[in-house]
Amino acid sequence: MKFKPLLPISVVLLALFLTTVFFLNKNTSLDESSVSFLVAGHIYGSPQGENLEMDPLLFQELNVQKKYDYDFLVLTGDTVRQSNEDHWQKTLSQLDQWQKPYYLVMGNHDNSKEGEKIFRKKYGRTYYHFTNGKNLFIILNTQIKRGRIPIKQQRYVKKTLNKYKDANNVFIFIHELIWTAHREEYRQLIHNQGSYDPYFESNFWDEFYPLLTQFPQKEIYIVAGDLGAHPQTLGFYREDRAHIHFLASGVGDSPHANYLTINVPIGSKPIITPQFYKR
Repeated sequence: MKFKPLLPISVVLLALFLTTVFFLNKNTSLDESSVSFLVAGHIYGSPQGENLEMDPLLFQELNVQKKYDYDFLVLTGDTVRQSNEDHWQKTLSQLDQWQKPYYLVMGNHDNSKEGEKIFRKKYGRTYYHFTNGKNLFIILNTQIKRGRIPIKQQRYVKKTLNKYKDANNVFIFIHELIWTAHREEYRQLIHNQGSYDPYFESNFWDEFYPLLTQFPQKEIYIVAGDLGAHPQTLGFYREDRAHIHFLASGVGDSPHANYLTINVPIGSKPIITPQFYKR
């Protein structure tokens, strides 16, 4: 019996490498469908409160919204007052009651070994993405080096944007309004920290914003959740710069505390509405 000679190992490895590159860079097509979702930030509420779970008034409000036909909920950081097992268990059990998917963003109050464990169990890691219709949703973690988007996450964003070429709308969720740090034009924008300048220097404008400008065919919405905590804090913020849009909202002692409803009809731009409720 004659045996055919085996291919050289270098040829086999090259074939495997080219196959991997092809599938990693292959465009993933998305189906056309409408989507509706809620966004809430700083949901533990008042810094003066003692609740171990989400803000009681927000919970009451969102219980009413159970009747609203939304697809999922995004929580833009500071989900818990203290990132320990007790606070997480109580808050997540509330969220589980609504039987809707929810996606967590890492905030400074959530950032601990327990918080990381929760994220890794639910999503595989502390930054991730998902799609719904022709919409791409990217959750980033700005707590690894606070206020910065690490180079690894920047590469992840670029790779994901290239993968979903037919995603019309891209929502990028972070906790802090990192684009305001050390920027004179945002001095009057009062968020939960008052000013980020003493806490961190962001790489948003030098590194991340130029990356997003490479995708002018996409409408990109950067959504933060570090508002609403204090009486003097702004409740809602929106700014539009060509195809890149900045949004922020949050819950707490502000009389303007709110969450967002976002509806994206087929083939249309998102309809974004802040939902203010009585404090």
